[in-house]
Amino acid sequence: MLITDDDAAFRSTLQSVFAPAGFHTLLARCGWEAVETVRRHFINILIMDMNMPDLTGLETFHLIRQIRENVPCVFVSADPDSFLALRRNLKPDELFTHLEKPVDLKMLRRVVRELLLQRLKTPR
Repeated sequence: MLITDDDAAFRSTLQSVFAPAGFHTLLARCGWEAVETVRRHFINILIMDMNMPDLTGLETFHLIRQIRENVPCVFVSADPDSFLALRRNLKPDELFTHLEKPVDLKMLRRVVRELLLQRLKTPR
């Protein structure tokens, strides 16, 4: 799992939620760091902020999809308007969803589980 967000406290919180559940969690502070992490490690799911200092979450997702075609993503943002770009630029079958910050951690765990199950059912 790769958690990408420019907020260190948010990254740390998510890591503390998913690591005890058996997820190997990697952290990235920005889009380019996320892309480089995906080049070096196998990532089975992304949790990514939509608004980061260098690349948007959508730009980062497109770059990562060139490396790992079927990796699912949970986009998060405090700005609900940022999710409009997802609907305009991604197809519904691209294994993604979005949650508004502050994120309900129980909901996030459920969404991650559902996306991973959906990915298993998706032909590569």
